[in-house]
Amino acid sequence: MFDTLKIQMPGPAPDDAFLDWLRERFQNVRASEQFHDANKPWQGVQWEDPAIGAMGIKSSKLGCFLWAERSLPKLLHGDNCRVLSSAEALEAAALLRDTLIGLFAPWSPWTPATMLEQCQVKRLDLCYQKRVPCAQEVFPALYAGLDLRRSTKHGLQTAPGQLYLTGCTFRQNKQESARWYEKGVESGNESYHDVIRHEEQLRGGKAGYFLDLTEAQPVARIAEARERMNSRYEGWGSNVAGYDLAEVLTEHGTTGLAATALVVRPDLEPLARRCLPKSTFYRVWNVALIARRRQFVTDLTLPADAWAEPMVL
Repeated sequence: MFDTLKIQMPGPAPDDAFLDWLRERFQNVRASEQFHDANKPWQGVQWEDPAIGAMGIKSSKLGCFLWAERSLPKLLHGDNCRVLSSAEALEAAALLRDTLIGLFAPWSPWTPATMLEQCQVKRLDLCYQKRVPCAQEVFPALYAGLDLRRSTKHGLQTAPGQLYLTGCTFRQNKQESARWYEKGVESGNESYHDVIRHEEQLRGGKAGYFLDLTEAQPVARIAEARERMNSRYEGWGSNVAGYDLAEVLTEHGTTGLAATALVVRPDLEPLARRCLPKSTFYRVWNVALIARRRQFVTDLTLPADAWAEPMVL
């Protein structure tokens, strides 16, 4: 349900005793350029813990704030490929929050109760994934179906989305964006090839709407999260059609590779007919006919029980 989570809460002041403890506890502390300089305002420090993830303390006019950012599946199971159930997601979010409070409450002028009460969600990724016959065939159709209204910026016409070979993105505004990508390519895990992950990346108030960490037991708006992800498919339908080109490549090798070019770019057929030997062209053309008959249709919408159980493919 949730992937990356970034939280913020009141943190300790940067005195020498705390900074010495910080350097001893975390070996890879990276300071800002104006780090604890008596003649300049203290900006902050950040570091990374193998178990907890990226963390830091930053200063502002309102005081010092402690933050942490982590992939919740990796925090809970050490595996970034799986999708957590709603119960696991809340467990992992509470674990990240309570670990921070436990580590830094002794150094903070704030009580653990105050740190909990003022804990804010600054970034939250909703995620769901599904295996399809050929992921690369889905992305162009998916991109074409998205609402890509063009805007004018600096006199240029720009679209809020981009299409890649292994995915596509849609940027709604500064706080909201979505992306679809092949998880196997992104993670390097071959078990997740042709698995499409849909992520909704939310920041600020949009992120806090779906997850509340100020209670002892975190509260999530699960139904609203599912509705939000499904809203991306409204108006054009979620049934995406494509060709199972991976199967054609597996069965026919280099001939299959040439045939996929005719499937993806049918306008190349006259050029191929003119430039290739007749026997070669018809061998490729026949395999292209086979590929066109292997069309699939996949539904990308989330079912009602999308996060009832963890997804491990």
